[in-house]
Amino acid sequence: MKISVKDLACYRKLTEEQRQYARIGTDTCFIIPDTFSDSIKTLLYDYIIHRGEVLALGSMRSEYWAFNRLCEFFLDKYPNLGALTQIPQRDMERSLRVWMIKKGYATASIHNRLNQETPELRKSPLIHFLNRLYRFGLRKEENTEMEKDVWEIDKLPFCVRSNPTQSIRRINFQGIFQEKIRSETKTAVSITIRYLALTTILQQIRAMNRLSSFLKESFPDVASSRMLNREIIEQYLIFLNTEETGKKCFRSELSSLKSFLDTIALSLDEPSLKTLFLPGDISERGRISGYRAYTDSEVKTWNDAMKKLPSQVARVMVIHQLLGNRISETLTLKQDCLCIRGGNLKVKVFQVKTQRTIYKPANDMVKKLIEKAIEETNETYGKREYVFVSSRNPDSPMTYETVQYHLMKLILQENLTDEHGKRYGVGTHAFRHTMGRKLTQMHVDDKTIAMLLGHSGISSVNRYRKFGSRALANETKDVRGSKDRILKQVMRGWEENEV
Repeated sequence: MKISVKDLACYRKLTEEQRQYARIGTDTCFIIPDTFSDSIKTLLYDYIIHRGEVLALGSMRSEYWAFNRLCEFFLDKYPNLGALTQIPQRDMERSLRVWMIKKGYATASIHNRLNQETPELRKSPLIHFLNRLYRFGLRKEENTEMEKDVWEIDKLPFCVRSNPTQSIRRINFQGIFQEKIRSETKTAVSITIRYLALTTILQQIRAMNRLSSFLKESFPDVASSRMLNREIIEQYLIFLNTEETGKKCFRSELSSLKSFLDTIALSLDEPSLKTLFLPGDISERGRISGYRAYTDSEVKTWNDAMKKLPSQVARVMVIHQLLGNRISETLTLKQDCLCIRGGNLKVKVFQVKTQRTIYKPANDMVKKLIEKAIEETNETYGKREYVFVSSRNPDSPMTYETVQYHLMKLILQENLTDEHGKRYGVGTHAFRHTMGRKLTQMHVDDKTIAMLLGHSGISSVNRYRKFGSRALANETKDVRGSKDRILKQVMRGWEENEV
């Protein structure tokens, strides 16, 4: 594939007189090797065309050397490269530097400036060319994928904070009916998706979907987020509290909607969108509302029933309880997680939520359970990365949906109920709450509780202490009632003696 310089915009816009002095021959071309993949050829072709549009002819000539050397580098080091983004930019640049040194090309040069006392060290034009090519390719892929109404996660040109235990493969914007609002939503998501967890993004989109449906029925003239005002939000709140029957509580969804509208306000430079919600619009969470933990007898009921679970799922749940993990942390344990630190046995845990790696103390029971789980995984699927793996894709961890399915099946088959006769739900996080409550009842200090549960600070521990206080109050209610009756009798005796 050839690209003649005379076909580039930088040459075509020259006058006839300027072309005479340009000294560009008919054979002056950028030649893209035919052995490159179609993706690489298309990228290089589009990039050269783009550079011809933004550079002057004289500057375009400086691209020759870098272009030819880069093609030579690709042929030497990556002859079968399918797409540029298959190799991380940092790794590609490192490989290019090594190749340049072996070939005798300078990776940097020193430039002296009159207004600077110290010389300036500049990267080689070849390295700059590679980095610009990467940026161009990423923008090109990003624009292509993000123009769609359904984004494929694995096709996005940047890392997404996804949870490997959840099988989320795409982001769907089709539930937003207004074309302009859908476009504004995609723009805002392209900002937040780089630092927010994927589940948080999906919650925000669901909140926008419901708002969009409401606008379609009640305010069909609203075509853009810019047209939202306080009156519309008030009508939406009334609708949620009087007519919408899809959910019992919209507190978390409204919080997601408010947060997302703040992002849209930034992307559209529309500050009024930040003032649509007033402090009283979103009800505050009760101090311990929805904060579920199990009593000792309920934990025993659970663990007796868990013997009937598939062996690996049962091990997940026991290890989950013993370590006080989030379920995603248990499911993503790797086969090298057991280690000795400071002379003590520890389990290396990667926190999917915070993207941190922590080390938790472990006993012999945890060690034996993990070793047995590794043995079963490797016997069934061969040597793998994770302790617990997906049966469909053993290179990935077991999904949370798998755990949920088996737990719900167990609950229905065994008719598992709590102390009040109410059937259990599938709430694995309640076991973590149970451990937190137990630690507070044992009067363990806040710093130790935070370390054992994997919290970055002690602020969250207060919730366990409040929960423990209420549980303690319930458990001692009868004793305190008896003491109150005795005190009342004593007080009556004092009053009679005084009389």
